[in-house]
Amino acid sequence: MTPGERIKALREAAGLTQEQAAGLYGKSVSLWRKYERDERRPRELASWMEIARILRVRDLSQLVGRPVSAMPREPQEHESVSAIRNAMITVISDADPVPGDELGRSVEGLWDVWHAPTPWRYARVGSELPGLIALTAASLKADRRSVSPAACMLYQLTRAYLKRVGARDLSLLAAERAIRCAEDADDPGLAASAAWNMGQILSTQGHTEESRSVAADAARLLERRLSDGGDLLAIFGALHQLCAIQSARLERPDEALRHLDVAADAARTTGETNAYRTAFGPTNVAIHRASVERELSRYGDAIRIAERTDVSAAASVERRVTHHLDLANSYALRRNDVGAVAMLRRAFDASPEELRLNSLARTTVADLVDRETAATSAELRPLARAVGVIE
Repeated sequence: MTPGERIKALREAAGLTQEQAAGLYGKSVSLWRKYERDERRPRELASWMEIARILRVRDLSQLVGRPVSAMPREPQEHESVSAIRNAMITVISDADPVPGDELGRSVEGLWDVWHAPTPWRYARVGSELPGLIALTAASLKADRRSVSPAACMLYQLTRAYLKRVGARDLSLLAAERAIRCAEDADDPGLAASAAWNMGQILSTQGHTEESRSVAADAARLLERRLSDGGDLLAIFGALHQLCAIQSARLERPDEALRHLDVAADAARTTGETNAYRTAFGPTNVAIHRASVERELSRYGDAIRIAERTDVSAAASVERRVTHHLDLANSYALRRNDVGAVAMLRRAFDASPEELRLNSLARTTVADLVDRETAATSAELRPLARAVGVIE
């Protein structure tokens, strides 16, 4: 039996409907249905354990179909997180404050590193964030009004980094601080970008309806100000992209496509941008269009769109890597394992640490290893070792 077939059989044996099981799991019915159709897979051991509890399964191997010891190892807390946590919770900083424009240059410089296709971007950003967070805290105390714009973008970067290394509790804290700084800055663009930032972490944590609501509310507030400039139009488009993904997860295809159409209209005006570090533009809209089709389980359409999309113009390496990983997962679900391995290899070459930390990538690699063939083994095995799926 496949993992999805086991989940379905055990749910039925427990006398639960899909709606009841999803409610106990705290996630959408759409996601649970995808589990049972083998279109999604719980990505972490903790998720498998929670599903086992819901389905009243005592032996976890009965659910996952393999000995627990044979499951891919979950990465331990990233080495950078402890110092970032200490910086985030320190009440009094002994750093010497700097003016807002000076802090802003430092923050923008670190954002440039984060978006660059370099193998050391995690190491550099992770090592510099604690000191920059401490400097930001001291500078906010000295002159909150002028420092708040730079602080908002610093906390947005912190959220993005912490999400990638799996520190979701701290990531949410950073998103909340970004919103507070945007309010202090009294800047509609920053407020919208902070809302987009919050929507991202809510989405990651499975709060689909809440993420869509935050993004939709921010877009409505921003719409009346779109004549003020292109950067506002870019964040407006990015908010609609986020809404599109959440609508698709809520199984509202028409609504998702309407949001994408709004984003596409905005992108035709803005062109390729990186306003508020959203990497918004026609390329990102195309990436999201493929992602929406994937969320709607229309994998053939997702693959056709993704294969036609040239992601080299995307302003962020993360966008390019995400595109390759989504395409790899779509290929894997369609049993095109050779194509899946090729896309995983491309993602790994662009950002090795991103692949090691990404739970979707690790799950996809593990599934491919389970059914490896002579056609995939030579490339797949070294990749699986590199991301920690096998010894």
